[in-house]
Amino acid sequence: MENRSQFLDEAISIQVSALLLVKQAAVVDIQLAAHLFCIQSEADVVAIRDASTMTLQRLAREKTVINAASLGLNGIKQMLDAIKSAENNDSKLGKLKNLAASTSIAVVGN
Repeated sequence: MENRSQFLDEAISIQVSALLLVKQAAVVDIQLAAHLFCIQSEADVVAIRDASTMTLQRLAREKTVINAASLGLNGIKQMLDAIKSAENNDSKLGKLKNLAASTSIAVVGN
């Protein structure tokens, strides 16, 4: 079981790294980033570029995006929009509680 957990942690880490590489490449050239990482839609690349690191980490934890070609046109953008929408809907919560709500961490107290 420990090996499985370690494997999943490593897979998430690789996925976060890939998303951050796309983000960096998109700053230089959106079309090049889309081509290098086989992302079908420039809108997906722009969404990755514009997303915060925390949002990209959450995306990596919640979805499998290593094979971007299988997600279809604007698939990554739609997933990022859903995460941002969930974060905005939780604006009543403080930042710590919002982070906890997106994970399995329980925040006790006000």
